[in-house]
Amino acid sequence: MAEQFRIIRSNLQYVLGKNERPVIMVTSSFSGEGKSFISTNIGAVIALTGKKTVIMEYDIRKPKIVAGLEMKRKMGITNYIIGKARFDELIVKVEGVDNLYVIPCGPIPPNPAELLLDKRLGELMKEVKEHFEVVIMDTAPIDRSPVRGFRRSM
Repeated sequence: MAEQFRIIRSNLQYVLGKNERPVIMVTSSFSGEGKSFISTNIGAVIALTGKKTVIMEYDIRKPKIVAGLEMKRKMGITNYIIGKARFDELIVKVEGVDNLYVIPCGPIPPNPAELLLDKRLGELMKEVKEHFEVVIMDTAPIDRSPVRGFRRSM
């Protein structure tokens, strides 16, 4: 499996070309398809090349990155957006993998969709891109429509 992720890394390097600070968003059609697994492993194989890499836990409703890495939950994206945390307080080093970091989602809010519309999110992304060479965004699946009962058909 490790070799398969190295192949994905090679293909990404080709696709991304000369993009010096790429932001890679990982999503899927439905919950449970392995987004967090893919995000974590792609982040790890990129970090192994010496690039300072961060995985952002953007699936605010069902975060899985921190738990999957058996890390302690701490402040995160939601704390930053509401002004209760500074950028430097969010970054968590992944033990055992050089150059790999995580920014947790933080506490799950009652209004995750509205929170992600806040202008501070743009400020957060600016800071992240200044401090990291590669950003992996582990996001919610697209099946979570804000309109109850509505599902996108592909």
